[in-house]
Amino acid sequence: MMNIPLVDDHVSFCEGLIAAIHAKEPGIRINFESDAELVPPSLVGNSNFDLIIVDIMMPGIGGTELIRHLNAMGNFVPIVVMSSIDDIEEIQEIYSSGVLGFLPKYYSVEEIISALEQCQSGQIHVPIKLIPHINLGKTGERRRKIRVAAPNSDVS
Repeated sequence: MMNIPLVDDHVSFCEGLIAAIHAKEPGIRINFESDAELVPPSLVGNSNFDLIIVDIMMPGIGGTELIRHLNAMGNFVPIVVMSSIDDIEEIQEIYSSGVLGFLPKYYSVEEIISALEQCQSGQIHVPIKLIPHINLGKTGERRRKIRVAAPNSDVS
């Protein structure tokens, strides 16, 4: 069972994604939140979540700001970005912020599930066509170490 909050302002996209994932993999539970500004208190220190999926292009606080805020608050839950952006520099910045994966919104449901499972296990996911362009450096190192050291702990 995987428990994931999904933060994205596109309601119909999220409803479709959740239905498609649940149909293919009922063991993945996704909780949808469309307002990033309501999310941080419920995420930080919550060991009930296996991953956090964040869209980058949202009104208000936005995904990049949400990731920075979570990092500043000591978040230990791995973050995965799902977005339609295609700017390599922006995607590099996302990885540099410590996320474990970037999932383009053009991915199939099977690709999304595979990438989520990969990130849940502490691995970094990079779309094949982006591999030559992304420098991972120490991307996600802190979150990977915590996940590997304590995959099902009640860290707070």
